[in-house]
Amino acid sequence: MGRFTAVFLLSALLMLSLSTGVLLSQFTQTEYNGTFQWTYYAQPFFLFSVPNLFLYVALLSGVAWFSSRKLLVYMVALLLYMAYLVVMLYAGSPLMSAAFPASEQAQYGAALLDPLGLSAFYQQTNHWTIVQKNSQLLQLSGVLLLNRCGYLLFSGLVIGFSLLRYRFQIPTKSRRSPTSSAHSFQGQYRPLTGFAQGVAYHYSVLISEVRLSLLWIIRSIPFAVLALSLVFYMAMEYYGTLDQGIRLPERYATTAVFVNRILANVPGLQVCIVLFYSHELFYRSRNEGFSLLERSTPAEQVTQLVAQWLSLSLLHVLMLTLVIGVALIFQWVYQYPTVDWSAYAALYAFIGLPVSISSGLALCLYWLIPQKGLSLLVATVVVLLVSTSLGKILGLTHPLIRLAAPYSGRYSEMNGWDAYVESFSWRLAYGWSVVLLLLTFTVQRKSPHLRSIPILVLFLVGSLTLGLTIHAKVPKRGDRLAERQWYEQQFRRFRDQPKPRVTDIRTQVDLFPEQHRYRVRGTYQLVNQSSQTLDQVLWTLPEGIELDSLVWVRGQLRKVLPHQTQLMRLEKPLQPGDTAQLHFSFHSGWDGFSGHEAFNAIVQNGTFLRLSNYFPQIGYQTDVEISSPEERRNRGLGPASPLRPLEAPRSPTDFIRLDMLVSTPAAQTVVGVGSLVGQWTQQDRQYFHFQTPTQVPFRFALSSAHYQLRRVNHRGTGIEVYYDAKHPENVNHLIRRTQRALDYCQREFGPYPFPGIRFAEVSSFTSGFAGTAYPASIFMTEDLLFHANLAGDLQQDVINELAAHELSHQWWGANQLVPDEREGSKLLTETLAMYTELMLVKHTLGYEKTLEHVALHRGIYEQERGFTTEEPLYRVKPENDHLHYSKGLVAMYQLSELIGEKRVNQALRRLLAAHAYPNAAPVSTDLLDELYRVSPPATHPKIDALFKQVQR
Repeated sequence: MGRFTAVFLLSALLMLSLSTGVLLSQFTQTEYNGTFQWTYYAQPFFLFSVPNLFLYVALLSGVAWFSSRKLLVYMVALLLYMAYLVVMLYAGSPLMSAAFPASEQAQYGAALLDPLGLSAFYQQTNHWTIVQKNSQLLQLSGVLLLNRCGYLLFSGLVIGFSLLRYRFQIPTKSRRSPTSSAHSFQGQYRPLTGFAQGVAYHYSVLISEVRLSLLWIIRSIPFAVLALSLVFYMAMEYYGTLDQGIRLPERYATTAVFVNRILANVPGLQVCIVLFYSHELFYRSRNEGFSLLERSTPAEQVTQLVAQWLSLSLLHVLMLTLVIGVALIFQWVYQYPTVDWSAYAALYAFIGLPVSISSGLALCLYWLIPQKGLSLLVATVVVLLVSTSLGKILGLTHPLIRLAAPYSGRYSEMNGWDAYVESFSWRLAYGWSVVLLLLTFTVQRKSPHLRSIPILVLFLVGSLTLGLTIHAKVPKRGDRLAERQWYEQQFRRFRDQPKPRVTDIRTQVDLFPEQHRYRVRGTYQLVNQSSQTLDQVLWTLPEGIELDSLVWVRGQLRKVLPHQTQLMRLEKPLQPGDTAQLHFSFHSGWDGFSGHEAFNAIVQNGTFLRLSNYFPQIGYQTDVEISSPEERRNRGLGPASPLRPLEAPRSPTDFIRLDMLVSTPAAQTVVGVGSLVGQWTQQDRQYFHFQTPTQVPFRFALSSAHYQLRRVNHRGTGIEVYYDAKHPENVNHLIRRTQRALDYCQREFGPYPFPGIRFAEVSSFTSGFAGTAYPASIFMTEDLLFHANLAGDLQQDVINELAAHELSHQWWGANQLVPDEREGSKLLTETLAMYTELMLVKHTLGYEKTLEHVALHRGIYEQERGFTTEEPLYRVKPENDHLHYSKGLVAMYQLSELIGEKRVNQALRRLLAAHAYPNAAPVSTDLLDELYRVSPPATHPKIDALFKQVQR
């Protein structure tokens, strides 16, 4: 019991030090001004840490007492971790549901079974508000009390059983009778001739060292535990990536899924392996007293160093092969036989080669720094800074410093590898040259020799050449935060000033996917629609584009504007109703050195560009302001521009007529907004001419890819789906669900304003959305819809939801009813789209699925509400997605149950008729007014409770 007590107390002391660190960090927060409560830290320590440590120490001590084998103790410790994850997975624990809520039954079962008590903690606190989470202690009652008492009792039984059955005696060892030396050796002396010089000798020594090192690693206990842990960890990651919880559909087990998961998870683990095994391998001979004998041989030290480097590199190849093997097993189990072997093979370069650089750096540092502890410390810091995200966090982002970082891009089935491959190759060559230079320097320092000097000079020249080339390729950027500070300080006073409005846009966009760039030329037609005379105009071109020309034209007057941000004073002021033009030209592109922006990155296949975000902007742009409160305080900026209040005067929404001509390589097809009025081929390029038949919001985008097209006509409306040839599985289903959504929306809300609707698949390189709607066009990513495994999805028909949601934006937000950005604006866009989505679930899948859908979003809302200060729905802020999406859906469902679906839809039709463009832009209270008009007065307090109050 003495050892058990010592292990338990030592573990508790380590856990107490972590809790103390968290406690002390409270006083370092500049924003902290609360009252210190020691019970906030004591309760979780004694309620969770102490019982959990008691349980695990009891189990492991029992195994150690009965087996007396270290390997079995290690294996049981690992198996306990695995068993915990498996039990929580099959118990339906909310901790294992990919951040989506579990049912009440699943939460109760997981809370009762969870040996660590975390699920019981989650069940009790899940519905707490942010105020409760910051001020309220747990109640030791209910299922939490049962869980803690039950596992304390179980731990005591384990200790008691182990003490009763353990035999307190020293086992006797069998002794063999000594054998005389005369009979122990029966061989005959035979002299051997050998060689101790030349290439063959050093090669044989190298192979022998590598073989012995690998055998020493592979046959060790830590390696067995490590390999098993890696297999289990990655298997859980693979499963979670494919399953995606109950909100998103199951993914096909494609090579792209596993390759991206390996890129995300394995490099950091490999670096940890580098730091552990490189140190152990380097000091193995010294620790075992074998180094003196090694030095007595003719083998050179450089051979031993290279052998250790090769051994570590081959170890990483073995671990990566193990991870890839598990991925192949998943592809076989999930019956997806198409394997992209080249993508898997690329991982050995994208992960294995940078890890090899880290191994070389660590070994060289061990050689150069004789102190064992200091060398480990220095190597750990250096390797972590040059190869992991820690360097980025500390601001070390230059490629010359990140010389051992793994590949930072992603693999897409549509696009393959992206433009980060080129920059990675340059960085990899530089990293290898630096390591070889350091290796040569190390050898020269330990064993000076003239023949090493030319090699040292060669690697030095190579490193300098590659470094200077990379330095020249990295774009020279100023301090963007300083630029934003200057913009705000100079122009914030123009935030509420009137400005001319864009009414027409004519533009030509030339795409060059193979070069990852595009070029834009265009003209704005501007009108002073205000009642004031305008004598100055503020122009801003967004970050990420390069201005070629910007020219103000009014009659015979032409004025060139040379800067991307400029306040232009008008020689002849714009009177109300006056017009002018702005001619502009700009280009944009990216590579692995400059990096990409999520919606402004053109790729070889599957491009998506949110173009309207990058066209010239008129007036003060609040989204350019620095958003971080701490950074604003440091720069003395004061509070950021607040969101427009609900009661603020209404401002007109920019609606335009768009004429857009897009060119792309002949093999690709462009999907834009509005109607396609022309298409032709000229000089190996295809041209697509889009026009909007009516005025649309200042919101347009395009995609370009090697598309297949499936087209149908549904009651006079064309439905087109542009998809990749490898992803045809869900196209017909998408068309069927779109037909139902069109019928419902036109019947309940009003006619669809365009002759057709397009769905376009875009590369998964574009992240941040599953689907996004623009006038007459909807863009969806390949991995979240087009290549989703609906047959394996037992929870929801995500295509039914997305088709209804995104299509309904043609009524709510993307075209007809378009509010300005203010408090409550998302109630009129996303909440109404969520309501439409819910009604399509009701009419397509039935009432039971509707209730499941409502319960799902109620859970999402209740899970997220504890992390933000909540406002009522009619004042909802754009950043609070869980409110205008999930809580909004629940509120609209309750509203439809309260006054009926027909009355809700009647109110929405009236809202659309009164506030669709060109009528006055709506605010959230307009919706409530329409609901009051169609509902009995007795229901008005309940409507207010749904939308004007924060329900606890």
